[in-house]
Amino acid sequence: MAFPDAKELRNQLLPNLTTQKEINAIELAIVTATDSGTAYSVSVGGADISPMTDTSESGLAVAESYYTTWNAGANAVDTSKLAEINSVIDYFVKLSYTIKVTVNPSTSTTLLWKVSW
Repeated sequence: MAFPDAKELRNQLLPNLTTQKEINAIELAIVTATDSGTAYSVSVGGADISPMTDTSESGLAVAESYYTTWNAGANAVDTSKLAEINSVIDYFVKLSYTIKVTVNPSTSTTLLWKVSW
């Protein structure tokens, strides 16, 4: 693997629009779940929910590319997507949430966030 250039490093360090949309979708799901006062976990993903998990016809290809990257792990070709996934995870871990990336059982080709607190 080649040494990353400055732009790649900045992309890994700074939130971008995709990671911010993921964070916003997960935060909204958490707030919605806790509004009832009884929920302590959520699963986030599905049609038009967020770019990394979108199962709609218009977003599926992008979501599947995130799944492919996550599934490849250390062997991922698109390391920027892996950095974005890890950025979302790091954000919630720093806030003391437990967050896991899993396979969406509805598609088997997209991601599903599982968050608990």
